[in-house]
Amino acid sequence: MALHWRILILLFLVRCTMAFQFATIGGIGPVLSDTYTLDIAGLGWIVGLYFLPGVVVALPGGGIARRFGDERVILYGLALMMAGSLIMALQPPLSVFSAARLMAGIGGILMNVLMSKLVLDWFANRQIATAMVIFINSWPAGIGLSLVVQPWLAAQGGVALPFAVETGLIATALAAFFLFYRRPDTAPVTTGTPARAVPQGAILGAVLVAGFSWGAFNASLAALLSFGPTSLVDRGMSLELAGLSISIVSWTVVVTGTFGGWLTDRTGRPATVLLTGLSLFGLALFLFPRVPPMLITMALIGLLSGIPVAGLISLPARVLKPEQRAIGMGLFYTVYYACFAILPGLGGKWAESAGTVSAAFEFAAFVIVLAILGVFVFLPLSRRV
Repeated sequence: MALHWRILILLFLVRCTMAFQFATIGGIGPVLSDTYTLDIAGLGWIVGLYFLPGVVVALPGGGIARRFGDERVILYGLALMMAGSLIMALQPPLSVFSAARLMAGIGGILMNVLMSKLVLDWFANRQIATAMVIFINSWPAGIGLSLVVQPWLAAQGGVALPFAVETGLIATALAAFFLFYRRPDTAPVTTGTPARAVPQGAILGAVLVAGFSWGAFNASLAALLSFGPTSLVDRGMSLELAGLSISIVSWTVVVTGTFGGWLTDRTGRPATVLLTGLSLFGLALFLFPRVPPMLITMALIGLLSGIPVAGLISLPARVLKPEQRAIGMGLFYTVYYACFAILPGLGGKWAESAGTVSAAFEFAAFVIVLAILGVFVFLPLSRRV
């Protein structure tokens, strides 16, 4: 196998640990709630804490890497993720547990932003579309694995065991990246940031709205993955089976995300595919607590949730000029992480006030409506570029 494909496999596996870590809270939600006496809103807050640092870390992440080097900062990020998991495995007081979750999130965000750049460094002139699809799929793959493994571990050893296993996985990823990652022979040279590199006017507005729609979509998907196991347990399912059922959604997205990209390119109507996919996913979220929790239902929701992915993630590329991509994507991810940090907690609060976890899915469906409105704002802005 060629070196660049081996490197991509390495990056895929390392990034899987971030998704695995993020999804642990949702996977062991009922056990964690019992241990720390968390209500639904509290659980949502813990979920959102992971991406809260992205609001301040995503934009300057490139500058940090320019100073210290991409590989070194990724290793620092993995070390923070590992330290956060280790602290959570010790079952500290809730305030310390929350701080450890925040620490792990900082590490994960640093790693995530810079690993995307590494993929571009290796595949800029060869099969970049295929490489990015594979790389992005590490997220649903890691979440799916977490939702299968972590509930079972929590049932066997309580809160501590899932976080201990998570710590070991991240430590393995850190060692593998340190030992096996190699910089490409023709890595691009980083330049300064002239005024023309900063998006302005319609371009700036389009990028910010695109970041909101992408963040709202992912926050809604996170609500399903985080509150789904608790909802199914409340409906009489065992924790292990609930985790397995929700994981089917994540595994299905691995396939249907690629299909959504193919459909977008094939039809030549990206806006139609995107808006249809978002509408169907929003409807599926609203119906989730109202339909029987069968495996075929989970697979159908996963099918619908994957269709809009390619259209949403490609929105910035439709408006950003080459010299604007670094700062523009930093702004895009800043808004994305803000949505991801805030919306799950609001969904939990909504469910808490309603007295049922099912209300979290109604909130998620409402957020999808906001994402659709964001796309409608983006389209006229993009035509002005």
